[in-house]
Amino acid sequence: MSGVDGSAHDTLEIVLVSLTGEEVLRMHASCDDTVSSLKLKIAESLKMTPRQQTLIDRDRILSIGDQRVDTLEGVRGGNLELQLVIAAHTVEFQEDESHGMSMDKDGSWKHDDERRHPCGWARVIDKDPLPWDGETSWNIVVDHVASCGDIIVGLQTGSAESGCRDGAFTFIAVGNPSGLLGINRGSENYGGGSIDHLRTTTADFAPRIPWSEGAGVQISASWDSAKALRIAVRDKHGTTVVEQPAFSVGEGANDILPGTKLYPFVTCYGRGTAVKLQVP
Repeated sequence: MSGVDGSAHDTLEIVLVSLTGEEVLRMHASCDDTVSSLKLKIAESLKMTPRQQTLIDRDRILSIGDQRVDTLEGVRGGNLELQLVIAAHTVEFQEDESHGMSMDKDGSWKHDDERRHPCGWARVIDKDPLPWDGETSWNIVVDHVASCGDIIVGLQTGSAESGCRDGAFTFIAVGNPSGLLGINRGSENYGGGSIDHLRTTTADFAPRIPWSEGAGVQISASWDSAKALRIAVRDKHGTTVVEQPAFSVGEGANDILPGTKLYPFVTCYGRGTAVKLQVP
């Protein structure tokens, strides 16, 4: 397979350097690799997410994910040197990863049609896992809660496409019941009573917030260097009602196992229920 310099190679040696020219990583990639697949390999090697990476090829930021690496300008004799800029990870929700939620003009994620979803639930999720090393935080601001609605936040394990077969670390923030933690068998369906599929529950983690008091509530989540998911809740008056670790890394039955891929999600019940994602 020929690169842009006319040489035939099946693999490329990739050298990633910082903006100051220091070598960050040396690896091999197939000539069939794309920019997107290369970022996934870098993410695996450096324990980060693809979203944190900016790759630069001779002063050009690589923004076309399906571009093959063997077509890049910097390929020379089976070698390719790229600059790597690493940014902090930010949580993002994508509509193509949504089941029953769509983004409104004001940036809210809104439950759009309860008839099309399991037991009336709808969910939006980040397609990239949290970086295992490092700190990340995100806020969910409640715009509206439908009558008898619920809002659940948490971390899905496994992969974003798996339907959370491996479990979802769950905090029921608003609704009935609310204020409790649990591990659900999925992040898309919480059954007819919110707790139908929870295999374990911890009651009274936070004060209960009924759907009628949900608008204006802010749920803050953070993944910290101590390997714990921390939850803070401010009620509609701005009063902090809870701020403490919800789930921690460990080997126990209710712990996050070391190395688990974790995907932030929000699941809502009730057509018209709407939340905003805010990141620092």
